[in-house]
Amino acid sequence: MDPVAEKTKTAEDEQTVGHLRDRPGVLVVDAEHIVRVMVQLALERESLDVWLASNGREAIHLYHEHRDEIDVVLLDDGITDLEWPQTLDALRELNPNLLVCFMSGSTDSHRTEELRHRGAACVVAKPFRLDHLVRVLRLLLLGVPADLSPSGEGGQR
Repeated sequence: MDPVAEKTKTAEDEQTVGHLRDRPGVLVVDAEHIVRVMVQLALERESLDVWLASNGREAIHLYHEHRDEIDVVLLDDGITDLEWPQTLDALRELNPNLLVCFMSGSTDSHRTEELRHRGAACVVAKPFRLDHLVRVLRLLLLGVPADLSPSGEGGQR
């Protein structure tokens, strides 16, 4: 490969793979203000950049504006203005390879399977421990599949 093509390939990789960036970005989408703020504090403490959205429309707007800085979306499956399927579809139109990790208050295995079938990189069961959430996101950014089980234990799938 010639040096110019190699440099272009490297620049493209850095834009699409979060672990190559000094401060990976996370878009947190949850209707509950306290959840957004607690997750934001935990992620920023771990040197992650964070954007917050309270609904699907805000999430789509923020991702559109900051798509080069956001590496993963943490999306609550209980948002209501645009439900999660519509929000996910709109985000995937902007970036088909976007890492999306769902937060779910449902312990229904059918719901988890539905989220995975729709391309969820992981499903985080609420309530979760913030340190475990950070660990799961770090693993995802490194390309390692991870989940957070309903019992609160993080780990590989």
